Parts: sequence; C-alpha cells; structure tokens
Amino acid sequence: MRLTVSVTDLRDYYSCPRRLWIRRKTHIKQDQGLSFSSGRRFHSILHSMIDLLSRALKADLPAKLIGTEIYLRREIVGADICLRGKIDVLRKTEEGYIIQENKSSDPPRERGIRLKDKLQLDAYAFLIEGDERYNDVPIKSGVILYNDLIPRVVKLESYNVEGMLENVKRILNCKTLPEAKPNTNCTFCYYHPLCQVLPKKGGLTANQIKELPRILEHSLLVQDVPVPLASK
Repeated sequence: MRLTVSVTDLRDYYSCPRRLWIRRKTHIKQDQGLSFSSGRRFHSILHSMIDLLSRALKADLPAKLIGTEIYLRREIVGADICLRGKIDVLRKTEEGYIIQENKSSDPPRERGIRLKDKLQLDAYAFLIEGDERYNDVPIKSGVILYNDLIPRVVKLESYNVEGMLENVKRILNCKTLPEAKPNTNCTFCYYHPLCQVLPKKGGLTANQIKELPRILEHSLLVQDVPVPLASK
C-alpha cells in the first residue's frame, strides 16, 4: 500500500522519529493554540506584502513571483511513497527558481538557520524537480524568512530527501513505539508530557498509547494517585 508522507513528517523525523510515530500512528492532535494562530497571521501578512510589492514594483522586482501556497505532490517510483507539501512562496529568476519559506519563530542564535528548516526547503526542491510544470529552469536557491524578516539564502540539497523518505517509511511501518532518544528539543515538544510516561525502550502499540489518557484520568479520580503505566 502506498504511503503518503508530508514535508512536516520529514521535519518531525529529523527532530525525533518517536514524535513522528506518535503523531502519525496515534493521531493524538497537537494543541496548536496561540503559536499556530500567530503563525497563520504571520504568513497572511507576508503574503499580503508580497502581493502589494509585486503590484507596485512589477518588473523592478529581482525575481518574478510565480505564486504563494503552492501545493505539490510527487510519487517515488518503486518505493510506494508519495511526498506532498505546500510551498509558501515561489519566485523565478533567469538563473532559476527561488523557494521561500516563511517562519513566525525567532531565528536561531547559534547559526543562521535551523537544520530542520533547511530540510524543509530541500524537500520542496525535490517536489519542484518532480513537477513538469517547473522544469523549464533549475532551482537556484532557497530563502528562509524568520520573524526578523531578514532573508537567509540556503543552498539546497534535494538528493538527501529520497533516502530520508525511506527512513520515514521504516519508522511508520513499525507496529510499536520506537525507543526514546532525548535531545534539546524535547521540552518544546507537545508530546513531551506523554513521552515521559511511556517506556523509554518503546514497545507499546498505538492502541495502548491512546488508552493512556483514560487510564490516567481514572486513576486520579478513583485512587487519587496515578497508577504506574509502564516500566521504564
């Protein structure tokens, strides 16, 4: 059966394969809340600015605006995988396409861009390369725009994407929770509280994990203390 993978799945896999598995296999939704709403507003404002600039400057723009929020899909021949994603902004110069990703978050302090953001642009380049509508010129570069609105040019490496898709497929084909590999992003993850009560070595099925909130609620109401859910 063909597996559909999103660019968000690739980002999650890079950050934490366990996070990817929990989100895709249990369908426990993230509380998008204020962060999600702010991100949508940020994208909307940027797209409005791009439209106004293109109308005002027309030919004086350094690159022609091809479109915003462009949905793309690409079938991976022989792998039973379909990658899908949405490009924020696509521009075109004589040298090639420029793929732009808008982020409402602060830029990283330790380096110019976050590696998972670069991976996202690599995946978009991979999608563009597989779409005959955009094969008239090569892909020139990527641009990431954080909330400081300073464009950061990125050299794209789409050749890494296909191998990562195979890794995503391997994780999603696992019937049980993968082993935990804590990193610096854990405390910012929506699933962090859940992950803390799951066995570090994994092994639970998706159905067992989906039962945990009910078990925890019952233990708090009936016994007034949480029941150990799994051995760590």
